[in-house]
Amino acid sequence: MSETKNRILAVATQLFCEKGYHATSVRDVMEATKASKSQFYYYFPAKKDLVLAVIDRHFTQWKSECFEGILQKQNNPDEALEAMLDWIYQSHVNQLTHYGCPVGNLIIELAANDAESRAALQAFYGQWIALLTEKFTALQVEKPNIQAQQLIAGIQGSILLLKLSQDLTVLKDNFDELKIKIAQMKLSSTS
Repeated sequence: MSETKNRILAVATQLFCEKGYHATSVRDVMEATKASKSQFYYYFPAKKDLVLAVIDRHFTQWKSECFEGILQKQNNPDEALEAMLDWIYQSHVNQLTHYGCPVGNLIIELAANDAESRAALQAFYGQWIALLTEKFTALQVEKPNIQAQQLIAGIQGSILLLKLSQDLTVLKDNFDELKIKIAQMKLSSTS
């Protein structure tokens, strides 16, 4: 991927988090990246192409680092789930301002009214749910698919509260509680 395209995607991701998709203009992205109009439109013929590329970039990172690097790599299901929570937590530690989850923010803005973006976002969450369902199935819990959805809801809700409070202990405390719930599931499945 070219340096210019990578820079545009990184800045667009940040601006979409900070200002929102609808409030971020193509001009905002071009000014922040110092990309010319021709450079921008060479890579992204429309703003819609940019947001789809941002979603794809986020998905690619998660697929590599979390899905393959943690969830598929670790055999112990509860340790994999805890490692995933630690990885998500660490992604927020060095942020000066907590703007929330880039994908979660886009879901709030786009999912109801934009079928193409919704499909890309559903693909991301579909794969995440499938991997978590495998882990909960290995833990032999009831309704593993529901448990996977509830874990994601707990993660996203915690990140939303972090965005509101700007207090990292909120995320840590909620993630610690999610880990306790996972440990309790493991204990109840082995008894």
